[in-house]
Amino acid sequence: MPAARLGLILCALLALILAACASGTGSSAEERFAAHLDQCTVQYGFDPDATEGVGERELAPNEREWRACAYSGVETGLIPGSAVPDAYRRLIAEDQVLTDAVAAGTITRQERRARLEELFAAIAEAEAQMRDAEAARMRMVINGLRQ
Repeated sequence: MPAARLGLILCALLALILAACASGTGSSAEERFAAHLDQCTVQYGFDPDATEGVGERELAPNEREWRACAYSGVETGLIPGSAVPDAYRRLIAEDQVLTDAVAAGTITRQERRARLEELFAAIAEAEAQMRDAEAARMRMVINGLRQ
């Protein structure tokens, strides 16, 4: 019986180590995504932070192409390691709708940016909740092993 209990404890510790490693890769995934966005900027000559001269209700040259490149980065760089991949897919879908609305002149670039910031905050909160829930499950396992 003690050997079985030791095996369970080792499994729990291994799971904790793996969870810690997975959460540690978040920043590197974000760094890789930021690098991907930089490549999109170089490739398409569009920088979403430098839109001087572009009207609030129009798209910049190559903006749609840049955004498509950004979506690709989300799909390949952020979604695979995310606890809430569907939230990222909804973000992409909403960005496409909002970008069409900017092009049609029905919303401003600032309105789109504000909505996207809301979505980013919601994703960050959902990811944090998932991490907290996983940590709580691990504590329950460890506490169960201690009894």
